[in-house]
Amino acid sequence: MNKSVYIVTKTLPLQVKNPNAIVDFKTNEAVFKTEDAAKSYVEARMAHKDRDDYGCTFQIEPWMVQD
Repeated sequence: MNKSVYIVTKTLPLQVKNPNAIVDFKTNEAVFKTEDAAKSYVEARMAHKDRDDYGCTFQIEPWMVQD
């Protein structure tokens, strides 16, 4: 049986010096069973205003997983 999960990803723009460019570095932050729980997590992270999150964007991506 397939189940849905929601992965919160964080994208951080990084500057690469050689060649001089900005690239997006994407990490998986957390996995939730519901989209509402994932949204609550993102809202809490944004409200916390952690300096590690400065300039970052968060996205919620639906995924299918197998038992």
